[in-house]
Amino acid sequence: MTIGELNPAERFDRWRGTGPGGGRCTLRALHDKDMSAMAGSNYDRGAMEIDDHKETFSGFMNMSVYGGASIIVALLFPILVFGVNLSWLTALIVTVVLGVIIGVVMKFKAQWYAILIGVSVLLAVIVGLLTLIF
Repeated sequence: MTIGELNPAERFDRWRGTGPGGGRCTLRALHDKDMSAMAGSNYDRGAMEIDDHKETFSGFMNMSVYGGASIIVALLFPILVFGVNLSWLTALIVTVVLGVIIGVVMKFKAQWYAILIGVSVLLAVIVGLLTLIF
């Protein structure tokens, strides 16, 4: 009987040495016994394709880095306008300059700069219209 065929209570009893079969054994020994039963399999350690795993991890890391930088840039503008009392144009220029510096330091791709400039122009238009209205 292998360890996989035992219920949890029987496994614990066997490990403690109080169950049927007596003697104290370790879970490692039981694991090795199960592995020896699979010795006939054609498993080759390290042969599994992990390209999809690497791409998923790379995508997760890129989203984390770009997302963190985006949050910093997005929070900087209102902090400068409302917290430091800079004019909106000065705050926008400082925010764009910091965004470009972050992009250069982090070696971001061209999409970062395109989005940064696009959002800045959109924000300038919206704030400019609000300034004219009020």
